[in-house]
Amino acid sequence: MSHFTSRVRRAIASAVALVASATLIAGCASTVASDGSGLSSAYNPEPLAEKTVVKVAYPAALELHSVALLAKQMGEFEKENLDVQFEVMPSSDSLPLLAAGSIDATLGGITVAVLNAVDSGAVIRDVYPGPSQADADGLWVRTDLADQGPAALKGKTLATSAGAGVFGIIPIQNYLAEGGLTLDDVTMMTISLADLPAALESGAVDAAWLSSPAHLPFSTSGSAKKVVGLEDDQIVTAVFFGPNLTESNPEVGQAFVRALKRTELTYLQGDYKADPEVRANLAAALGLTEDELMVSESLTFGNTFNTSFYEEVQRAWINVGDIVTFAEPLAPEKYLDPSFMDRIVVP
Repeated sequence: MSHFTSRVRRAIASAVALVASATLIAGCASTVASDGSGLSSAYNPEPLAEKTVVKVAYPAALELHSVALLAKQMGEFEKENLDVQFEVMPSSDSLPLLAAGSIDATLGGITVAVLNAVDSGAVIRDVYPGPSQADADGLWVRTDLADQGPAALKGKTLATSAGAGVFGIIPIQNYLAEGGLTLDDVTMMTISLADLPAALESGAVDAAWLSSPAHLPFSTSGSAKKVVGLEDDQIVTAVFFGPNLTESNPEVGQAFVRALKRTELTYLQGDYKADPEVRANLAAALGLTEDELMVSESLTFGNTFNTSFYEEVQRAWINVGDIVTFAEPLAPEKYLDPSFMDRIVVP
C-alpha cells in the first residue's frame, strides 16, 4: 500500500469517525463532558479513593504501545489516581509474572506463549486492542537477498521475538510461497525484540520481523529492506491484564482502560504526529527524536479485536506443529475480555 493510499484511507476513516461522533453527541447531549473536550462523560476521570500502583511490563518502546506510554507522559493515569510504573522486560519473563500476579499488566503481542499460557489455565486476558501496524513494521530482509526475491531465502535464517509463534507468520508464509518456499525451507529463530536489529545488522540472521522504531538503522543504511507486512485490520498487539486487574481489583483495571481510551481519543486521532505537542510528548515517551518519530506515518487507533484473524493465525501455528499446546484454536472468551471497553465505549 502506498503512503498516499494509506493517507487517503486514514482520512476517510477519520471523516467517518467524526461524523459518527457528531451524531452521537447530538443525540446524547446529556453524556457529553462539560470540560470542552467533546468526549462523552463516560471517559471522564473517576479517581480512585487512594493512589494505586499498577506495574506494567513491556518488551521495548514500540510505536504499537503509544497509547499506554503517552497516557503516562500526558498525566492521564494520574487523573485516575494511578501510579503506573513501567518496566522493560522480555515477554518470556513478564508472562509468568503476570499470571502469578507479581505484575498487573503487560503490553505486547498476541503470541504462541500467550495462548499456550492461557490454555494451561493462566488468567491472562487481552483487554485493549493495539493500533494498525506502522508502515515500517514487517519482515526486513538483507538487501542483497531482498533484491533477489523470496526464493533467495531458501536455507536462510529468519528471526522474530517468538520464532514461528508470532502473528506475522501469515505474511511470512505468503512471502515465502511467492518463491515456492514453505517454513520448512528456512530456519526460524527466536531473538528478543531488543536484540533483533543488532542480529540483522551483524548478519547473524538473514531476515527479522521488526516493529517501528527498530527499523530505523536500516532505513538509514539501506542494508535491509521490508518485503512484507500485515494489513491494517490484522491487529497483533494488545494490553494484557492478569488476575490482579481482571479478578481482584477490576475497578483499578477499569480506571487504567479509561485512561487509555481517553488518551487515544484526545491525542491519537488522524495525523496526530502533525500536532507539535503530541509529537514532542510521544517522541519523549518512545525515547526518539521528533525526526525519528516522523519517519513512519501516524497509526490508526480505535481498532477492534479481530477474532477471525486470531483464529487464522492459531490454525497456522497448529499446522507448524510442536509449538502450541492446543489442537484447535482457542475460543475468544479464553483470551479476550472486552468488558472493560464495553463499560465505557459509547456505542
